[in-house]
Amino acid sequence: MEFQRKERGWSWYVGIIFIIFFVLLYFQLISDKLSYLRGGDTASYILLAKSLASGLGFSDFNLPGNPPHTQYPPLFPLMLTPIVAFFGYNFMWMRLVGIAFALAALYVIKLYFTRRTSSAMAYVLVFLTGTSFFVLSISAEILPEAAYLFISILTLYLYEKNMDKTFASPYARYLPVLAPLMYFTKFIGVTICFAVICVLLLRIKSEAEERSAYIKKLLYFILIGVVPFVVWFVRNNLYARGVSTYQSIMFQADYYDSGLGSAGVGAIFDRMIANITMYINEVPMTFLTYLDLRKAVSPAVLKGFLAVILILFLIGFIRDLIIKRGIKDFYTFFYLAILMVWPTYGSGDALRYLVPLIPLFYYYFFRGFEVVISPGTFFTRGEVGLAALSGKGSRQAW
Repeated sequence: MEFQRKERGWSWYVGIIFIIFFVLLYFQLISDKLSYLRGGDTASYILLAKSLASGLGFSDFNLPGNPPHTQYPPLFPLMLTPIVAFFGYNFMWMRLVGIAFALAALYVIKLYFTRRTSSAMAYVLVFLTGTSFFVLSISAEILPEAAYLFISILTLYLYEKNMDKTFASPYARYLPVLAPLMYFTKFIGVTICFAVICVLLLRIKSEAEERSAYIKKLLYFILIGVVPFVVWFVRNNLYARGVSTYQSIMFQADYYDSGLGSAGVGAIFDRMIANITMYINEVPMTFLTYLDLRKAVSPAVLKGFLAVILILFLIGFIRDLIIKRGIKDFYTFFYLAILMVWPTYGSGDALRYLVPLIPLFYYYFFRGFEVVISPGTFFTRGEVGLAALSGKGSRQAW
């Protein structure tokens, strides 16, 4: 009890320092000298917001006939709509949306990892995420990644906290609404549906006494969390024009050259191999927040350093996926699985796609480090946990 009082005391002071530091840091991103418009995606989101603000619905008003838009999901354009309606094409106010969500994301990262580990470790993960070059740079853009980072971590936090509660709890009843918030912000958010379904199926299999309750939760989740995605998917296919939906892009040989036609099985397999190779190199790069080692050390040393990062991440991730089998683990697995087959054009695209996973990458890295220093914990469900690294017992079994 005494330790908890002391922890609350120092945690409160550290929290105030973090708030001041990150507010000052992120508001530097408003300047157009520190950010740049990232081509087609940014322009598309702004045009969709303009369409909504003009009363034309979710449509491509810049095309003949104002056809319904069938590629990007609607939630981020909706966030921009009030700004476009009242301030027009004011990029400063639009950037503020991303900055506000980035700051909110850091707060929910603190909540989420405090619950999983300790306040000290949570602050470490917040600091690493908040000062990540890739999180900073994407937060300055008029893109949905910062909003998605906030919504996805909030979803993981609320699901892990409330999934086992009965329907008498309002939190349990409203949980499935979080899934549409994710995939209507970024299409890849549908991976949360796969993750929740996997966890509920495992609970149905292992919790004999509460099997019927988990079956009801599964059916309820499918109705509230999955059906809207199916409706949106069908709607997009009905209104699709050429290569204008995510599924058509997925199976296109080259998104920028429609004349090449559809990708065959061999082309998709080649893409997957190329993506795996690329992401093996790019995932460790998300850890290089402060150091540009490319000029300071030899290529061999740099490769070794990045290999250690990748190995520790994989150890932590695979360990939790096998032993814990939680929502965060299945979510990360399905998210990465989609990236392996998704058309990616260069490291800029790859790192942008990885931004929503960066706090989980750091978490799994420390999990891998823990396994290395305590090898016997790999095959055990209950252990000291990451909280021990900060001098505190684990809050919950892994």
